[in-house]
Amino acid sequence: MNAMKKQIIYVFVTFMLLITCATVLAQNDNVSDLEENMEQTNYEFKPEISYTPLADLVFHILAYMKVDNASNLYDEAYIERMAIEKTDFEYDIMPHIERLQEYYNQNFERLAIINFMPFYVGSPEDLRNRLSNFQNFTSEDIEFFINPFLEILESESVFYFDYWNRSHRDNAEYRLIVENRLKAELQNFSCIYKYHNVQPFVILSYSITRNGRGFNRGGYFSGAIPFPKNDDAFRYTLIMALHEHTHSFTNALLNGNITMDDDSFDLSESLAILADYYLIKAIDETLMSDYLKVFGLESEEDFLRHFVINDNLHSELMKKVELILEVSGEKY
Repeated sequence: MNAMKKQIIYVFVTFMLLITCATVLAQNDNVSDLEENMEQTNYEFKPEISYTPLADLVFHILAYMKVDNASNLYDEAYIERMAIEKTDFEYDIMPHIERLQEYYNQNFERLAIINFMPFYVGSPEDLRNRLSNFQNFTSEDIEFFINPFLEILESESVFYFDYWNRSHRDNAEYRLIVENRLKAELQNFSCIYKYHNVQPFVILSYSITRNGRGFNRGGYFSGAIPFPKNDDAFRYTLIMALHEHTHSFTNALLNGNITMDDDSFDLSESLAILADYYLIKAIDETLMSDYLKVFGLESEEDFLRHFVINDNLHSELMKKVELILEVSGEKY
């Protein structure tokens, strides 16, 4: 993949952790027997939107850490903003993060689970127990990363949970507007969910600074995405939600494990990005200009030159898109 295309993908990349083939199969459970799912006549669209302060704490910490791949959440503007919020907070997170950064990058494939574990636990204590006993970690992982990371988590939580609660409270009125609007916009794309007999599940995050996180949740297409700070950012939030959910069925077309060690990750991104494009073009073309802006592109011609997959895979993708659109009566 050429450098320019890679750079464009990383502007809008979904980080899907697929550590083992079993994880891939689990994620694909929702998209097997697709023809059977099309027969769902009693489907009722019920999107769910949620917030998870524990996951936000992890993303907050990762915003201080430079990561050498598309999962990177490092954000200097966010760090500067937090410095203002932390005026009276004595704990300095930076030297602790710097000691972990190299080890995390070198052992990313095993340690990346920290991005997703908070979606499956109910408390900081649960998270500590899960991470401390996760069977894929080596003894070195526990000593040199997990234990010090958990210490950072505990220390930073003193500030962060208070900050999160204030943000959540202060945004109460605007949150309702965002949630209602997001549900209404996703309704336009309900054929995606009806076809697969699932519901959309969105976690809005106050601290995820860049790329979304797609994760497994039975009966749903799920993803964590940035909470839109203003009206201008809303369209990006909607596009990000669609992209996270699109991965849930496009990854199945690849029939294999997806990792950042080979071309499978870039291919999975191109596939999902193209699926988003075709669905947006057929269902709500008013969103297209915003979609192209995500990649810094001005025309659909430029877009299609940048995102190219092999003919066989493209044919499979178009079959899937057409089947989805049949649910809504649209055609591409």
